[in-house]
Amino acid sequence: MTGVNPIMIQSKANYEFAMQALECNKQLRATVTNVFKFLCNSNISEDKSGEESGASTSEPTPQRSSTFLQNFQELLSAVNKDFNEVEKNTNSITPTYDVIINLPMSWLSLDSTSDKLYRYRDTVQIQQWFRRLNEYCNSTMQCLHKALGEKPRQTFIGSRHAGRSRKVPIIKYLQLTTENHIKNIFSQITRQPHSHTAEVLHQAGCHRFVKLTIGKTCAAYIILWSLNVEKVFVKGLDESITDGDEEWDLETPSQISLYRKISNLATAAMHQYAINRSPGQAEYQFLLLVRFLVSYRTLFADQCTFCKKIMKDGLPAYLRDFYRLQETCHETCQPK
Repeated sequence: MTGVNPIMIQSKANYEFAMQALECNKQLRATVTNVFKFLCNSNISEDKSGEESGASTSEPTPQRSSTFLQNFQELLSAVNKDFNEVEKNTNSITPTYDVIINLPMSWLSLDSTSDKLYRYRDTVQIQQWFRRLNEYCNSTMQCLHKALGEKPRQTFIGSRHAGRSRKVPIIKYLQLTTENHIKNIFSQITRQPHSHTAEVLHQAGCHRFVKLTIGKTCAAYIILWSLNVEKVFVKGLDESITDGDEEWDLETPSQISLYRKISNLATAAMHQYAINRSPGQAEYQFLLLVRFLVSYRTLFADQCTFCKKIMKDGLPAYLRDFYRLQETCHETCQPK
């Protein structure tokens, strides 16, 4: 058979084996029920025969005992046969680890840290940049109409039938806050100076370039538009953030592979917190991201949740759950 994917053939065979195993399981439950019914009926019949004879110490005859054992043995043989059929069909199912789902929505997995190709991060980042582009275009259009003294016109999606066009929904992604509220948020994240410190390296309008020094472990750099996180990356404490012209270098990743891995995790966490943010909670994403980054202050002291070791293959337990930060593990210990 040419042109047929062997993985799909194996998946179809596994489906058939699973259906057969379910049918055998139903038959097994029926035979087990027959065994219990047989035992209950045997006890009831013996009690009735003892009452009718009037002899409380009457013993079963050898013929009755042999009949009971024979019937009981036949029922147990049926149970054993059905159980072997269930086990046979179950063992016939072979795992298909090479199944790759190429649909775009399949990349939006909650377990983004196991994505070796960064499809989750790239897909969500593209989606959010499209949202921002949509909002910036609408804001620019309103400013232009206001400057020209024209009334903004609603944008509609055309239809093949006249009079059936619908209004384009505007996705409100960016959330603005006041300067006093932003100062209060920064005062909240600097209440524990021994664990981390926050410093605004550069500010231009609503944009801020923030440096978050996490103990003596590393430094995280966050780019904010108001309180909306646009980018985050992690570098070593002794690594420079400027280029040869003394300009801010926001594109060059860290020279240390461990901090590059943590940067990818922080980017995935940034998107995860942005998706679950409710309207009116502009600081939700920023505060949770800071909480996630500050958990790395004990990076070289935390034990793996699974192997109970601090270091493995030359790396600490740097993987963290986005919401259960106390659960740390190595890359090779992470459940698949």
